[in-house]
Amino acid sequence: MSRVMLRGPSLMHRGAYGKNQLNLALQLAEAGHEVCQFAMGGLMWGKVEYPIWRCQNCRRFTHGSVAEPKSCPCGSPQWASHTVAIYPNDADDYGQLWLPRWRHFLHPDMTIWHYDAWVMGDSLKGLDGNLALYSPVDHSPLPPPLKDALEGQKKII
Repeated sequence: MSRVMLRGPSLMHRGAYGKNQLNLALQLAEAGHEVCQFAMGGLMWGKVEYPIWRCQNCRRFTHGSVAEPKSCPCGSPQWASHTVAIYPNDADDYGQLWLPRWRHFLHPDMTIWHYDAWVMGDSLKGLDGNLALYSPVDHSPLPPPLKDALEGQKKII
């Protein structure tokens, strides 16, 4: 089992990044990893213990409710729960200030950066090797700011 820190918009965020990270957090937790998240946006103060519930019959999941769901639309009353600790970002940035601090305090074995890598600029280059970039690439050719951010990175998903 390893400690994995996700970094991006909060799991509570209903946008694409939040949904992608929610699915990734659930898959990692079900594989036995300890998962936490540094929410670069969507949470400014205080750690949140965020629950995710998975139906043991149809594999559907729900999240955010502390109480176990009564039953699934498939009729099953059997749920498995996972909790992801979400840590805040109170700075007006994309995580440049707090990402190194949370990594220092929490000692994750791996940090998965799920957001546009170019927003971090040169600050990505100073981070150690247990950082994997999971950044959307939706242009061809690759834009120069994204190319610069990815250049020299050891792990790109």
